[in-house]
Amino acid sequence: MHSRQIFVVWSVASGSPAEKAGLKAGDVVLGVDGRAVSSPRQLLRVLGSYEPGEPLKLEVMRQKKRVTLKGTLGR
Repeated sequence: MHSRQIFVVWSVASGSPAEKAGLKAGDVVLGVDGRAVSSPRQLLRVLGSYEPGEPLKLEVMRQKKRVTLKGTLGR
C-alpha cells in the first residue's frame, strides 16, 4: 500500500495568478484538472504541461473541505 504524501501551501505571492485564482496559505493541493499531485515537484511538472494563459482547475483541501479553484496559468 502506498502512502499519499501531501503538501501545504505556505504562502501565495500578492498579485500572482495563484492569488487571483483564490489559492491561500494553508491550502493542501490535491490535483490539477483531475490529475492528482502529491509533491511540489509533481505539481510543477503538471503545471509545466500547460501553456501560459491556459485555464485550469486546481483541487485543494481547505479547512477540511474540498474546494475547486479556477485560474489561468501565469508565465
